[in-house]
Amino acid sequence: MKNYLYILLIALFLGSCSRELNVYLDQSEQLILNGKLDAGCAENLIYVSLSTGNKIGHISQAEVTLYINGQQAEALKDVTDEQTFIQVKEDSIMGFNGEWLYPDAKVELSRTRIYASTHPLRAGDVAELRVSAEQGRLKAQAQVVIPEKPELIGSSIEYLDKTHYTVKLRDHSSDLNFYRIEVRHKDLVKATFYGWDYKEQGDSVYWVNCIPRLETQRDLIFNDGGVSEEIAVPGLKPSINNQYAVFSNQLFRGTEREICVETTPNSCVRRRDYPGDGSGYRDYTTLQTKSEIRLYTISSLSYNYYKCLNLWDSDDYEDAVMDPIIFPCNVTGGLGFIDACHSVSYPFDDHIFEYE
Repeated sequence: MKNYLYILLIALFLGSCSRELNVYLDQSEQLILNGKLDAGCAENLIYVSLSTGNKIGHISQAEVTLYINGQQAEALKDVTDEQTFIQVKEDSIMGFNGEWLYPDAKVELSRTRIYASTHPLRAGDVAELRVSAEQGRLKAQAQVVIPEKPELIGSSIEYLDKTHYTVKLRDHSSDLNFYRIEVRHKDLVKATFYGWDYKEQGDSVYWVNCIPRLETQRDLIFNDGGVSEEIAVPGLKPSINNQYAVFSNQLFRGTEREICVETTPNSCVRRRDYPGDGSGYRDYTTLQTKSEIRLYTISSLSYNYYKCLNLWDSDDYEDAVMDPIIFPCNVTGGLGFIDACHSVSYPFDDHIFEYE
């Protein structure tokens, strides 16, 4: 009897490992639209690229027009820098801020054209982007509704091995609302160059912009009240860090809430880099940082998109053994996602790093 049960369990396990997925791969050329329309920003960038089936193709020209509540409001300006190269990985996808998620390989920036919108946006606006490229041969559009402005009451910062941020917000609705927290740095960095003989060869000082990865395990709000380290199916579904810091008002509708986030350990404060060309190495030291925290209201579709990004950009996700991630798409006639959001920012005083 026991042997029969073992055989039955093995059969059930093997049967559960077999799944049939019908996948249709569209090899036709399609426009890809990515970016966000943020009512809290003076300028919003829209990224237009071309899908040729299994790779990103070159796009030479496009016209991007913004409509507000059915009326033409703006022809977006092409701000593509043809001479610039960005670091991307060929199979990566683009985040809402236009930054590629895996910076490994060089791809020419002209493969992605960038368009800037400076038209003011207000809560409740129905904003539509219409794109025509390659002399009208390719067309796509996306329509979104601008959400209400969030109320950021205050924020604080504490510099430890990780940088701790506390955000206090007020929710005004009994409806289900969605939010996102983002931290931005502008760091003054000193780079010192050394040869393989360990002799200093010079240095330079410059400012760099940074959007650090966030850690959210300390606050249950980021798991909708669930246990932070919970694993739904042990060994199969890992605990995913909500690094894009998206959450709902499910636990504090119509009230105030104080929320905590952390940056990853301050590896960018002091680090060493070996260029790989045999010339030596470089030491980078952060001298000073300017920080701000941004609070966004986002749509439910954007919330789901960021949830997908959390999984995609996780070290725990293995595409060979786990189900594929299906990203939301709100682009008609093409691919990609346009985020509609409304943000407010809270700047902090400059911080000077002291080293022993």
